[in-house]
Amino acid sequence: MEIGTTPLRWRDLQKKEPKDEEREQRAARTNVTRLDYLNSGKVVSQQYNTSAGLENALTEGNLEKGADERQLRLFVVEDLSRDVIELLGKHLDIEPGFFREHIVDYAWYNTRDRWVDPPNLNMINSRNRWVPIRFVTARYFETYGSFQQGFEEARKFNVLRRPDDDQNNKSVWDEEKAIVGITRTKASIWYGSAKSQNTGENRKTGAVGKFSTLYL
Repeated sequence: MEIGTTPLRWRDLQKKEPKDEEREQRAARTNVTRLDYLNSGKVVSQQYNTSAGLENALTEGNLEKGADERQLRLFVVEDLSRDVIELLGKHLDIEPGFFREHIVDYAWYNTRDRWVDPPNLNMINSRNRWVPIRFVTARYFETYGSFQQGFEEARKFNVLRRPDDDQNNKSVWDEEKAIVGITRTKASIWYGSAKSQNTGENRKTGAVGKFSTLYL
């Protein structure tokens, strides 16, 4: 939360100057899109690029008009930050474990890493109100230089999503120095409890509508 990125990058971030300025920028980074799906079939989109704007939208959710016309409200979050985690967690009643699980791309951790949570029992996992979906995406880089550029751009994210060389033999259509970058990607879907959907309790948290979910 405080270093503004995955702990695996903290060692490199410590060496950069001015490191405090970058940490603050990473901590406040906000890139959230809100999609409202209406009964009429229309989709209304709203973009938030500051934590203050996102907070206002979440706080004023209870006062919005036409909430009964909304079938679904979807928040699409690109990258994570301290401010985004705190705001969405507070107003949508989302557990910290949801965000923590999404930061890295590993399927299994090194148990000696200091930041690793021990695995939960299946009985505990069954009570979670989120579903993680892991999948792989591929991107074609015509040169090694473009692959390195893509790798460095991925390091600008707070979450850990890096392209890895697939190390496969090149096909007859590939350029001589082309690389296929494989990125381990994750989508996490949070859903409200059935009780909150039926009784409208999610209105108290600013998640107005019949159903609210966060796609990350």
